[in-house]
Amino acid sequence: KHFSGYRSCGVNRLSLGAQSFQPHLLRFLGRLHTADETREALRAILKAGFENFNVDLIYASPGQSLSDLSADLEETLSFHPPHLSAYGLTIEEKTIFCRQYRAGKISPLPEEEEVAMAELIEEALAGVGLERYEISNYARPGWQARHNVNYWQGGDYLGVGAGAHSHQRIGDCIAHRWQNERHPPRYMARIASEGRAVAEEERTDRHQTAAEFMFLGLRM
Repeated sequence: KHFSGYRSCGVNRLSLGAQSFQPHLLRFLGRLHTADETREALRAILKAGFENFNVDLIYASPGQSLSDLSADLEETLSFHPPHLSAYGLTIEEKTIFCRQYRAGKISPLPEEEEVAMAELIEEALAGVGLERYEISNYARPGWQARHNVNYWQGGDYLGVGAGAHSHQRIGDCIAHRWQNERHPPRYMARIASEGRAVAEEERTDRHQTAAEFMFLGLRM
């Protein structure tokens, strides 16, 4: 019902954070949804007539096996998504995973296992016509995420809402970027009183723009 409403209102692309269909991996990742809820959502997406949709998977979680990943890929591909994102788990500073890692409670997979998983993903997706066009993203020809490609090519974008980021090019080598207030009540209060709620902003110089052009380009 909700997906049909979104479709009728003009929404033309959806991205679903499945992460995995394995219950033990969903528990490790701290996800609140179940594999059955992911299946139900994917069926609803197809029933509502969405042709353009993405599914997110996470691989290289501690405790994940190649057979777990193979099962995730098989089930995901049974819904024939035109786009799939597969992100290798990274342990970031100031996260629960980082604290658990430093306490010796979790151990990352050996590098050779993570590489084997990445190779399995690329082989399985290429076999159904999903081509790799970015480090973690695969799509049928013509179905690449224009939204994300715009980021990686340094394009303009406008973020609306609490915590949203925006970017505007000013000439060839300079850009203006800003971030809204992250706290929703503060965001709404500032919008009401000032008409905008920018918390941070900066202008990039030529050196920063050149560096960003290089590392963002490497993603593709």
